[in-house]
Amino acid sequence: MSEKFVIWGKIIMSKNQPLDQFHKTLLYMLGRRPDEFGIIPDDNGFVKIKHILQALNDEEGFRHIRAGNFKELFISHPDCQLEKKEDMIRAIDRSNLIEKQYVSNPPKLLYTCITSKSYASVIENGVYPQGGLSVIILSDSKDMAMRIGKRRDPNPILLTVYPNKMQARKTNLFQLGDHIYISDWLPEDCFSGPPLPKEKKSSTSPKKEAPIKEKHYGSFMMGPQDMMDEKKPYQQKHAKKSGDWKREVRKFRKSKR
Repeated sequence: MSEKFVIWGKIIMSKNQPLDQFHKTLLYMLGRRPDEFGIIPDDNGFVKIKHILQALNDEEGFRHIRAGNFKELFISHPDCQLEKKEDMIRAIDRSNLIEKQYVSNPPKLLYTCITSKSYASVIENGVYPQGGLSVIILSDSKDMAMRIGKRRDPNPILLTVYPNKMQARKTNLFQLGDHIYISDWLPEDCFSGPPLPKEKKSSTSPKKEAPIKEKHYGSFMMGPQDMMDEKKPYQQKHAKKSGDWKREVRKFRKSKR
């Protein structure tokens, strides 16, 4: 973003900004320099509202803007110069909108970001448009590439792109503004990135096997309970003696009768 617009943006944007100031900001973004915010209008000038919100969230003084502010603008502003279609908006007057230009003499290096979860697939298949966009956004600035990448992933993967290799693969490259470039495909041999992260080892420790009980074949192992239940020899002898004595007493009584 140019220094002039940064100063102008900080002056007009505040938490209590009136609708006409918000309206002017959107007209600048959509009718003049969307590249300064890292947003790309489609061929009809439309940009998704969610992409505008993501871009405004990057700017100091713009972060309080929500979807409700757009609804309020279209309902309450008396002379709204914006057009809404489903979840997209555009400036009605786009006569001063910067146009994309085919790049015949590109810079040596460009940069773009992808989500970390898509990295493994990207290495094998190349980069295709992501996040609801119809093009891949590149930049000659690492900071701008990271800024755009963090809108979809808080920890994006930064790729270094080689435009000369793109031209050798006959991949189209266009420029939009001072620092933004766009393409519809990035072949797998036209960029480099950091090594793939190693897979995390499982934190669960292996289960311990239960100890194998030793078996004693052909024998009977007595436990403590078995020993308690077993009658002691002296108890058996005493029980037998006690029974004989009683029988002798009965016989003696019968003989007396």
